[in-house]
Amino acid sequence: MHSIHAFLRQALWLSACIVPIPAGAFAMQTANMLLVSLLLFTALGTLVPFLYFGAQRTGYGAAYGKLRCAAHLECALSVFAVMWFSVWAEAANGSSLETGLGIAGSAVAGAAAMVVVMLLIFAMDALAMRVYGRLKEMREGVRQWLTLAFLTGWIPGVLLLTAGIFAAAGIGSTFLFVLFLAGGMTWLLYLKVLLGMMSFAFYLYFSLEGPRFLRTIQVIFSAALWLLLLYAPLVASVQIPGYGAWRTWADPAYLSIIPFLSDLWAVGLAYLGGRKITRWIGDAAE
Repeated sequence: MHSIHAFLRQALWLSACIVPIPAGAFAMQTANMLLVSLLLFTALGTLVPFLYFGAQRTGYGAAYGKLRCAAHLECALSVFAVMWFSVWAEAANGSSLETGLGIAGSAVAGAAAMVVVMLLIFAMDALAMRVYGRLKEMREGVRQWLTLAFLTGWIPGVLLLTAGIFAAAGIGSTFLFVLFLAGGMTWLLYLKVLLGMMSFAFYLYFSLEGPRFLRTIQVIFSAALWLLLLYAPLVASVQIPGYGAWRTWADPAYLSIIPFLSDLWAVGLAYLGGRKITRWIGDAAE
């Protein structure tokens, strides 16, 4: 119970540092100020906790250290990405964010919604850290594999899953999802590449043990193999001739875009391959 109280106390005072300015902008109820409100909420909701967690030395969650910063970035950006996608989908339907409650009522409604969003993000942070605590009890390879898959694929996976749910539920216009498939998928791929390179370069390097040279070799080969495995199904899909009905169920590109599962197999094979190559180089050097 104490941990729940500590969690709520920390989450609420951090929310008090984040919410007032975006809620004040939301209360103006003009198109420009609504956009400013969403931008401020995204920036403050991501950066304020990130900076606090990085500097925190005592109190709830301090034992997790810098890993909590990484978990917060993943959780916060995934929630904000879904928020922006939802706003985009509603705008495509001609809906508006105006509340019709006046300045005071809009400020209260906006602040309440933003606090709920921040509580969701902080709960996801805490859950991610609890799961990582369990992973630390497992073998090093399993822990690094699952953590890399989370860091690499969580945000793109959440967005892909959200887009699929929206499409199945008929939320948004048909044009919205055609536009998402035409352009959004490319940017999601770029985002995944960026997240993957950062995850291998920072998390994997500092979580490995041993000489710097061998850690660097494993990071380089693991990242290169992961990039190859990510793009290989997409290239195969383009090169295979024909556009029959089989592509609906068996297109090779699915191996790279299925949310979460695509990250598990690609990261796992890349991690194993990089570790094997590093052992060969280490043995040869000896």
